[in-house]
Amino acid sequence: MATNPRIVGRTGEMSLLNGLNPIGAPYRGRWHPDVFARHGYVHEAGALVKRLLVGGREGPNFVIFGRARSGSTLLVKLLGQVEDIHCRGEALHFGVLAPRAHLARLAALRKAPVHGCKLLSYQLVEVQRMRSVAAFLRGLVEDGTVLIHLTRGTLAQATSLAVAQQTALYHVGRGAGAGRAPVHLDPQAFVAQARMQLGLLQMERAALSGLPHMQVDYERDLLPAEAHQPTIDRICARLGARPGPVESPLRKILSPRLEEAVANAGEILAALEENGLGRLIAEAADRSPQWMPGAAIAAE
Repeated sequence: MATNPRIVGRTGEMSLLNGLNPIGAPYRGRWHPDVFARHGYVHEAGALVKRLLVGGREGPNFVIFGRARSGSTLLVKLLGQVEDIHCRGEALHFGVLAPRAHLARLAALRKAPVHGCKLLSYQLVEVQRMRSVAAFLRGLVEDGTVLIHLTRGTLAQATSLAVAQQTALYHVGRGAGAGRAPVHLDPQAFVAQARMQLGLLQMERAALSGLPHMQVDYERDLLPAEAHQPTIDRICARLGARPGPVESPLRKILSPRLEEAVANAGEILAALEENGLGRLIAEAADRSPQWMPGAAIAAE
């Protein structure tokens, strides 16, 4: 497997990604296609023009920062039910010229007193091609933005991502039909996926080191439905927003047992052990006791 030249030889927190490669769709060789997608630059220009024409509103800002398949869509939808909060989705999904300035313009165009969005770490690295995520986050804090770090156990998160990439099924509403049959994952490709996702998590933690931020954990704060309201209330209190009742509009896509979601679960776990990643299995069992030998792997 060829090494991505853009994540080799970096320094600081980005050195944690040296030699690691993004795995699975939508990657195409060395480049993520969203780097060159016209949509991002058009949206950036549109936000600039609108900001100049209509002005804007000031107020508290926040970003949800974490890896894909960590429950960020669920968190965005829950926060979006609070009247005082305008919570966007992936504000930096496509490449833009000036990410920090773009976020500031979007915040000024808010539709509620508090504005927020989510930033997936792979997008900052692979799409926005940042040389230092730490410097970018530090700039957001200097702008007064509240950082919310969203985490999930790496084995469950990487499994959810691998299954979603293979099935092209990422989210479903509560009224949708039953989940899909178990899928077969390539063990060595999954090991590479797990290494990449572990590297992203380590990079996130290093980038946030020394910066004030809130912590939201998927297994603790989002997986149990009864934790949704306390989690949203806690975030509202930090942002100065009036809390309101929330309810998840999503349902989990796959079975809550790993072996019912991944047909060759035994091979996957064995490959992790053989490649020095057995700690991810132990972490999964510790974070969510019901995960092993089964797991709730479908993130909202």
